[in-house]
Amino acid sequence: MFTELFMWPFMAAFFLVRVIIGVILFIFWITMIIDCAQRKFKNSDEKIVWLVITILGTWVGALAYYLVVRISNPQGLSKKAKK
Repeated sequence: MFTELFMWPFMAAFFLVRVIIGVILFIFWITMIIDCAQRKFKNSDEKIVWLVITILGTWVGALAYYLVVRISNPQGLSKKAKK
């Protein structure tokens, strides 16, 4: 009985941390989907592939998109070509 009462605050804190991390990952996932949909790619096939990877891969696909596409070209092809 004492251990259950003693562990309750830690279990609640652990649950709260998991919820916060989940919300952050969800926001990151949605942001990467929006970025991918608005970004100018070389061709439409590349855009479709990245959208499928980002949507079906959830936050792992969004992280792959971020590391491969977003970091290498943060402004998109159209803004890069204007310089």
